[in-house]
Amino acid sequence: MVKKLSFGFIFLSLSIFSIFAEQDVGIKISANKYNVIEDEVFKISIAVSGASNDIKIMDIKKTDPAIVIQYSGTMSNISIINGVMTSALTLTFYGKISKPGEFDIGPFALKIKNIDHTTDIIKINVTASPDQQQEKALGKNISSDRSQFYLLELNSSKKTVYVNEFFDVKINFYNRAGIRNENYKKLVLPTIAWVERLPVMENVKKVRKNNYIYVQQEVEKQRVFIPKSGTYTITPAVLNFIGVTSLSFFTTYEPIVLKTPTLTLNVKPLPDNPPKGFDGAVGVFKLHSSLSPTKLKVKEPVTLKITLEGEGNFQNIKDIGYYVDDSIEVYSSKSSFDTKNEIYKIKKWEILLVPSKPGKHKIKLNGFSYFDINHKKYLSIGRKFYTLDVTKGKYKKAEDEYTFIHDAGDKNKIGEFNEIRYIKLKLSNKKSIFRSNYWCKCIIFIYIFIFACIILFVVIKYLAFSNLNKMSFIREKSAYKNFIKNINSLKKNINKTSSKKGIDTISNIVETYFIWKFNIDSIEFTNRGIQDKLDNYLSSDDIKVLKDIIAQLDMIRFGGHEITQHELLEFVNRISDYIKRVEFKENE
Repeated sequence: MVKKLSFGFIFLSLSIFSIFAEQDVGIKISANKYNVIEDEVFKISIAVSGASNDIKIMDIKKTDPAIVIQYSGTMSNISIINGVMTSALTLTFYGKISKPGEFDIGPFALKIKNIDHTTDIIKINVTASPDQQQEKALGKNISSDRSQFYLLELNSSKKTVYVNEFFDVKINFYNRAGIRNENYKKLVLPTIAWVERLPVMENVKKVRKNNYIYVQQEVEKQRVFIPKSGTYTITPAVLNFIGVTSLSFFTTYEPIVLKTPTLTLNVKPLPDNPPKGFDGAVGVFKLHSSLSPTKLKVKEPVTLKITLEGEGNFQNIKDIGYYVDDSIEVYSSKSSFDTKNEIYKIKKWEILLVPSKPGKHKIKLNGFSYFDINHKKYLSIGRKFYTLDVTKGKYKKAEDEYTFIHDAGDKNKIGEFNEIRYIKLKLSNKKSIFRSNYWCKCIIFIYIFIFACIILFVVIKYLAFSNLNKMSFIREKSAYKNFIKNINSLKKNINKTSSKKGIDTISNIVETYFIWKFNIDSIEFTNRGIQDKLDNYLSSDDIKVLKDIIAQLDMIRFGGHEITQHELLEFVNRISDYIKRVEFKENE
């Protein structure tokens, strides 16, 4: 009985081993059509046996640019033949050739189980259809039904501009039938251009074009300044994807390439004889200035505020000049730059001045000259003069503070200006303080007492939370090391992990990295939260990529979208490259 059981156990073990024994890799490439007409879609299949899911597509050899090949997807199946388990994968591609002739396609370069493999070459014979030949002979444009389903549109606000005059370019994609596996190549702008990326509209909307209802999506939007005259050609944007050309029960997908038209831009030089003081400003500008106070005593501060706003090449405008005499000391100067409604810019300067002698002192603000793009001519905003009345006696704030809005068209125009108040940190006269009344001394004592309480409170808080701060510092320094450790563990066990569990693990790893690295809360790790919390650490492009990663994770986790082991590994590698880029940018 024992011998029978032993023999049965050995037989069962050998059977299981033979089922799961590793098989040699086999590759076979084929096409469903070898003779096609121009622009006819055909399918290429690569059957790979004994490879499980560990396959990467490295390269596709094409003999002619007229050949378009787009990857569609992978189908896997497992079968048992003669007691041996055989796994097979079929990689599917769609192809299309836009001119007649005989074409070689391949070899396809694949990496299977970290070993390089190549397929055979297939030959496709392409002929021109009689209808296409006739239309070409008559010089007619061959139309395509795809324009009913997809449009890629380029809009340029101007086609002729002056040097450093801005123009806006925008790419819109119109879609009626859905797409997949899209790949977008941006407009190639001149290398000498100053380019400002404008935020694209995230939400899609429905519009009517050519008597069809499309879903419109903004793809790209930029404001461009070109600093040198000449004629410039902007290389078209290109969108590759798999889509349809008809809607029916037998709808088939095919690779589609959409290009925007080539944009030719004429940049004209600015007119001759610019006004004195012109320093290259082009656009539409307004200049505001104010001085406060105008009556004061020696050693009292006065603030000169200057604001330049509008639309134009602010990147070339450094400052607005001003002059003071030797008796006025410049204690500090600062500037700020803001943008409203994405395109309207406001640049501010604040200068803190302190007169050291009594008397009437002149302060001169230089004029500002620019080329106005609305009037197509040079305009100058005149100089402004301010007079400071400085006395030795006790300072009393005057009510005659005045504010100017400089304007090229109306020099008497007056408007309001929001001030930023200075806190005076220096006591002006020690003797006058001690000659003041009892209440003044009490107020000073109260301030000193409050300041001491604040210092004591800060010390207590520092001691109470020093351990917590130390832990945050350690987590910040080890965030990337922890990410690499967890991501390598996931890659090692990816073949044993289900796609759902793998996506959950990736989501937790990415979230943990950003929580540790930038000290944010878990509830803030959302599309809106990362925009607010990471804006000071990451560029707008990096934040956009992170938003896309979060959106893809949520779509796969909660949208019922299936993902293969190969796609999961590619997603992990893409996230790893992104985190690496963020980490090394942050440490630079």
